[in-house]
Amino acid sequence: MHLSWNPYTDSGAGRITQFGQDSAPSASSQNGSAAAQLIRVGLADGGHILAQYSDGQQVVVGQVAMASVRNPESLIAAGNNNFQVSARTAIPAVGLPNTGGRGDIVGGTIEASTVDIAHEFTQLIVLQRGYSANSRVITTVDEMSQETINLKH
Repeated sequence: MHLSWNPYTDSGAGRITQFGQDSAPSASSQNGSAAAQLIRVGLADGGHILAQYSDGQQVVVGQVAMASVRNPESLIAAGNNNFQVSARTAIPAVGLPNTGGRGDIVGGTIEASTVDIAHEFTQLIVLQRGYSANSRVITTVDEMSQETINLKH
């Protein structure tokens, strides 16, 4: 590449001009933030994904979507509390948390069990008593059968 630049006109006058005064900035503005390091990524209420930077600034960088399935019994357990769709599964309705019957996301919390331990222990006692009663019925029927067989001999 060949570049030809002449700061003078054909008559010898300069093409570049300058004002005869001290140089000083006339405007100062910033369009953005100073450089900062990403420190942490977290989850806020409503499923917002927050990025926290070393300058203290927090920025929402995304949002978690949730899906609801009309026939959840058709999902296949994939292990570790994960499920996958099967051929019978209706198309999941994906949307924002806390809309359309979908659950809410609460940031900074650990999910607690949704089991009512008192209710479950009560159910366990009821089932144990039912099992015990059924086993006594079977024992009684067995004894009656033995007596009937003994009468025949």
